[in-house]
This record gives sequence, C-alpha cells and structure tokens, in this order.
Amino acid sequence: MPDGNVHEFCKQYNLSNDAEGGLERLEFQIGDNIDNLPKDVYKAVGFTYLSWQCVLKAYGKYKHHAKLS
Repeated sequence: MPDGNVHEFCKQYNLSNDAEGGLERLEFQIGDNIDNLPKDVYKAVGFTYLSWQCVLKAYGKYKHHAKLS
C-alpha cells in the first residue's frame, strides 16, 4: 500500500504517467479529499472528465483497502 507516495499510488492502481503528472501538479498527497474537486481545477492540470473519474475510482479503492488494514 503506498504511504504518501504519489508515484507508488499511481503504479499500484495502474494510473498513467499523465495522471501521475496531473496529481503532482495538483500537489496531491495521499489523504487529501479530492472527491469534490471543481472541474476547472482538474482540467487546468490536464485531466479530462474520464481520466479524472479513473483517478477517483483508484483513490476510492485505495481508501477502501486502507480502511481494511
């Protein structure tokens, strides 16, 4: 389980290098609440609606797995 490492999180949940770069531009850290991030914010760093949905799905899985640990 990645512990605060965006690269490991993206690797574990099969997110693209573009998604990793976008998360870094957002200054995302594991533990941040990104569920209601405004569309203009995620679009400004290069995410499309569908690519952002993939990030949210992966982060949801991460949080679920973290809860079980």
